[in-house]
Amino acid sequence: MSINVQIEDLSDKDDEAKEAALETAGSLALELYKEGLELIFCPGDELSKRIVLSAEEANGLVILSGCDKRYLSSSVVTTALKDYARSSKILLESVKDGSFDTYFSSTFRYLGASTGGIGLSTKVRDESSENAFDRFTTFNREEYDIICEKLASGEIVPAEKVYSEVPNALPTLDDIKEAFALNKVVLEHR
Repeated sequence: MSINVQIEDLSDKDDEAKEAALETAGSLALELYKEGLELIFCPGDELSKRIVLSAEEANGLVILSGCDKRYLSSSVVTTALKDYARSSKILLESVKDGSFDTYFSSTFRYLGASTGGIGLSTKVRDESSENAFDRFTTFNREEYDIICEKLASGEIVPAEKVYSEVPNALPTLDDIKEAFALNKVVLEHR
């Protein structure tokens, strides 16, 4: 189960408003860690500094995004990467071979793990370790490679969204369990 907390776009805010929003996000992360949350995925650069500080204070873990950012803290487990070079190559090849209109058409095209468009960092930037997976306790590079192969072959098809069977209703725990093939989902209301 994950909690998705989004903060508003801060690009057009003044420095004081940005600082207040980032401080609030850091405080929320610290509270969540102290209440038992183990890991936060944080895709924002400005925000990542606050989340990392909260993780360090509460002995929590973080997955960041962009280039390898493990060097920031021992709380950073890994980094989720967007492979722009791979995505660009797929796009340019589709233009070259004439499949662009059918492959991309006028709709969105998701270039995810199955196409190599995204993934986890497999190299350590500062060379402090040969193993980019050494901060995982029950997951390793070989298992990661197997999952990527299964995604690429179509053996694993990730659920993009979870829908409720009841119109205009939030998904139930059973909907979530079924969509993500989970054995157990616990939801706690506070």
